[in-house]
Amino acid sequence: MAKRKFNPGQMVATIGVLELMRLKGFDLQGLMLRHIESDWGDVTEATRRENERALSEGGRLMSVYDVEGQRVFVVTDADRTLTKAMLSEDF
Repeated sequence: MAKRKFNPGQMVATIGVLELMRLKGFDLQGLMLRHIESDWGDVTEATRRENERALSEGGRLMSVYDVEGQRVFVVTDADRTLTKAMLSEDF
């Protein structure tokens, strides 16, 4: 089992993610856990490097996961007070 790499703060999801979860039955808790264990999912190499730097120096963290053909973004604010799961149209 991997270890949490940071405190995610309050964890929330948009209506779009909650609806996708209801329709497809995916495990949102599992995605959140992957995020806080620094499994960034399907991000670019540049975003992966930015996330690793943000872990040590501070900054926003972003993961992207494919769920039933939909991209679910999990973003933690730089101050680590809030982590939000959202779809691209929720930005």
